[in-house]
Amino acid sequence: MPEQYEALGERWYFTKTAYLAVVCSDDELRRRLAARPAWRNSASRLEEMLAWNRKLRDGKAMGDPAIDLIDTTDRTIAESAADVHAWLKRQVA
Repeated sequence: MPEQYEALGERWYFTKTAYLAVVCSDDELRRRLAARPAWRNSASRLEEMLAWNRKLRDGKAMGDPAIDLIDTTDRTIAESAADVHAWLKRQVA
């Protein structure tokens, strides 16, 4: 959560911070996690990851400063990367 980073003593080194969560639908997250190699052990934390993704999407994990969201459910990797790049550019403008 942003608060844990905002409270760090080192935070004063930065004039601005911004937080971004890349989220997707539950079904898409299940599909993506299932496609991971077995050594990543994603199946053991599936429900935890789904719950966190849901909290972010529903706005229940918002902090101060707020966490911006990019929903990648129906986006290609290239489109998602472009969205993140555009978000980054807006943060430094």
